[in-house]
Amino acid sequence: MAQDLADIPAKLIALMETIPISEAKDRLTELADRAAREHDHSRSPGMDDHTP
Repeated sequence: MAQDLADIPAKLIALMETIPISEAKDRLTELADRAAREHDHSRSPGMDDHTP
């Protein structure tokens, strides 16, 4: 059992996709933009950080 658990990281790395740094940056930017938009949509109308 312990040997099986030790092999997990190597198996995960074998399944991982390799992409160029520039593409990774683009993907991260897209995810951050999407998260920001979803956060904005989840806020209640009239909820402004500047109002007490």
